[in-house]
Amino acid sequence: MDTARNTQDPKQNQQDQDKTAQPLMLWMPGLWGTGIRTACEKRLPAVRRLWPGLPSRLAVQKQGEALPWIPAGLPCPETEMGAFVTELERFARDSVRGSDAVHEAVVTRMKDEQEAQVQRDLAAIQALSGEAGLESALKQAELVRRRAQRLLAWIWYQQKTLAEITALVEKINAGVRGLGEGLARDVEHAPILEAGPLPLGQDLAQDAARMSGRWQVWLEAALALVPEDTAFVWEQCVPGAEIPADLQALQEKAASSAVDGCSEVVVRADELVPGAAASGLVDADRMVRLLFVLEG
Repeated sequence: MDTARNTQDPKQNQQDQDKTAQPLMLWMPGLWGTGIRTACEKRLPAVRRLWPGLPSRLAVQKQGEALPWIPAGLPCPETEMGAFVTELERFARDSVRGSDAVHEAVVTRMKDEQEAQVQRDLAAIQALSGEAGLESALKQAELVRRRAQRLLAWIWYQQKTLAEITALVEKINAGVRGLGEGLARDVEHAPILEAGPLPLGQDLAQDAARMSGRWQVWLEAALALVPEDTAFVWEQCVPGAEIPADLQALQEKAASSAVDGCSEVVVRADELVPGAAASGLVDADRMVRLLFVLEG
C-alpha cells in the first residue's frame, strides 16, 4: 500500500500525468481499490481508475494493478473521508442486521441525509452568489468538488461491498465444487453443486449493484474532478449485468477510435446526465468523450 500512499501527493500525481503523451483515460464506472478488475485492463493498461482520496488503508490492491489517478487538490482530507466511510459502514451494518422494516428505515434515513447535504451545498452556493470577484468563484468551486468527492466515496464503498460479496460466494462455490468432485469419485457421478447468493448479504448486494449500475451518478461526480479532455472507457463492473439501454444506444452510434480496440462517441454532458445544469456539478455544455471496448 506504500505505492498507493505515494500517489496521494498531488505534485507527484501531476508529474505522472505529464509523462503520458495522451489525455487522461479513466475506467467508468469502476473505482480503484474496490477489488473489481476485468480482463479489459490487461488490454488497455493506459486506462487508469479514479480514486476519491480515501485513506490508502481502505483500498484493496491486487498484484499487478495499475496505480490510481487521484485528482489534485481534493477538498476533503483523508481523515474526513475515512470518517465518512465509517458512517457508511455503520449504515450497512444496521441495514443487514435489522428486519425488512428496519432496513427500509435505515435506507430512507441515509438517502435523506444525502439529500439534506445536497440542499446545504446548494444553499451555500446561492449564498455565495452575492459575493463579488474571484473569492466567491473559488468557494463555489470547492463546494462542488467537495460534494463530488463524497458522492464518489459513497459509490466506492458500495462497489467494494459488492466485490467482497462476489468474492465470498465464489470462494464458497469453489469449496462446494471440491466437495462435488469428492462425491463424484465415491458415487461415480458428478453432482452439480453451487452455493448461489448468500441470503445474509442479498439485500446489501442488491443495493450495491443498483448503485454501481447508476453510471450517470458516477459520471456526474467524476466530471467535477477531472480535466476537460478526459476520456471515459466503459466497462461492466457488475458481474452478470447487461449494459444499460441508454449506453447501449450510444455504443451503437460510436465510430472507430484512435485507441486500439475501442469505439468512440462524443456527447454533451446534459445529454448524458439529465439535469446536469441544475445539480451544479458539471457544465451542461461540456463535451464528454466515451470509449467502448470492442469484444474479442
